[in-house]
Amino acid sequence: HALRFVEMTMSRSGLRLGRQDRVELEKGILLDGDIQDAQKLATVLQELRRKHHLGIVYASLPAEHAYYFKLSVPGVSLGRKEVRSAIEVKLEESVPVSPAEAIFDYVYIEERAETTEIAVTVMQRKIVESYVEVLTAAGLAPWMLEVEPESLARAVIPRGDVGVSMIVDVGEFKT
Repeated sequence: HALRFVEMTMSRSGLRLGRQDRVELEKGILLDGDIQDAQKLATVLQELRRKHHLGIVYASLPAEHAYYFKLSVPGVSLGRKEVRSAIEVKLEESVPVSPAEAIFDYVYIEERAETTEIAVTVMQRKIVESYVEVLTAAGLAPWMLEVEPESLARAVIPRGDVGVSMIVDVGEFKT
């Protein structure tokens, strides 16, 4: 129902909130994270791009379409190829998206004596591509795409913080 833009700027004391904006979307442009009217969404994004002189963007993808699972992979200090292969093997049994239709990313949780714990996020390729197409059509260059909860956590929890945190996202229609 709304599109939000925030800019983070670097200062002497670290990252600070810079410019921000919120644009209400007409009904029917998005429905539960699905783009229903790509042209109208691109137009709204173009206006936001012009107003704030935007170019390269980090964009959040809707959590409604994301699947998450944790994976224990044998071995430590694994290379990217080994980790991706292990994920691809587990993908089909962990989420209802075929490997050919999936895009996934992962983060290391913990390396133990004989295993590595990995958190995997999966989305349907068509959902990700639809957002990339709209951003590109609006003249924006998507540099990084993340699922909303991951993006929010990365933005508010300091890097390296291993403490327990609770983030509550209070929205207009859902919390």
